[in-house]
Amino acid sequence: MDNAASTRLNAYALEKMMPFLTDEYANPGGVYDHASGAARAVAKARHDIAYTIGAEPNEIYFTCGGTEADNWALMGAAALAKTPGMVFGRRNVTGIQSPHIITSSFEHHAVLNTCRYLETLGVEVSYVNPSGDGIIPVSAIEKQICSDTMLISIMLANNETGTIQPVKEIGKLARDKGILFHTDAVAAYGHIPIDVNELNIDLMSVSAHKLNGPKGVGFLYMRGSIKLPPFMHGGAQEQGRRAGTVNVPGVVGMASAAICHHDEMAENLRRVNELGDHFMHRLEAMEYRIGGRNVRINGSI
Repeated sequence: MDNAASTRLNAYALEKMMPFLTDEYANPGGVYDHASGAARAVAKARHDIAYTIGAEPNEIYFTCGGTEADNWALMGAAALAKTPGMVFGRRNVTGIQSPHIITSSFEHHAVLNTCRYLETLGVEVSYVNPSGDGIIPVSAIEKQICSDTMLISIMLANNETGTIQPVKEIGKLARDKGILFHTDAVAAYGHIPIDVNELNIDLMSVSAHKLNGPKGVGFLYMRGSIKLPPFMHGGAQEQGRRAGTVNVPGVVGMASAAICHHDEMAENLRRVNELGDHFMHRLEAMEYRIGGRNVRINGSI
């Protein structure tokens, strides 16, 4: 029952991580031969992760987890809106005096609390409520769009109810309006198919420990045409956009777990659906024994 909060480390991922916890301990940013193995491992991990979402390797930025990726996406977009020279789609999204973000009222706290912090800095935020089935209506988002809207952030799958949001339609709406679209995919990545191009995603946050990878590592997908400013300042890691020594064992473990989930997704989905059906049948039997409606489903089945 805890697997929605975290998952057990994949044995294959652990096996792939071990050399970089022991003998291959070099800093991948080093210029000496000993660092080349670590650098190659990081490059392969970036390539493998990009493959699972239909992205390019240079669009994958490693982070310490989904929370950092969410913070970077929202705070970076707000900063970008005030930076001269940035044009997205057919609309210049810079020079906005009061940047406006649209999100939902039941996002993860990594998004909600970041939005609340941005509000203290003068960013306007609109919070759209889900309908009774746990879905964010596209029409409700469209009603909130104004001339200063520069980002829409809606999670792909809710981490508590499991409802999958219409991100393809939301992403198309954002693109048609020249607005950046970010999705928190922490609860979805590795569990359902994701193609960032098909779903019109510009920015996407992921955390490894939700798909049998290690804790403390994740990534932000950033479409190549988007140049968010650095969130972590220091060195030139991650194409000069995210400072800090790369967590080599972590990114190797994350990529290994991601490939396993990608290759086994159909079977995993079948098994999860069977478990869901079994759980619902047990609930129905419980209601029948007790009499009356004693169970209400929050979300969509």
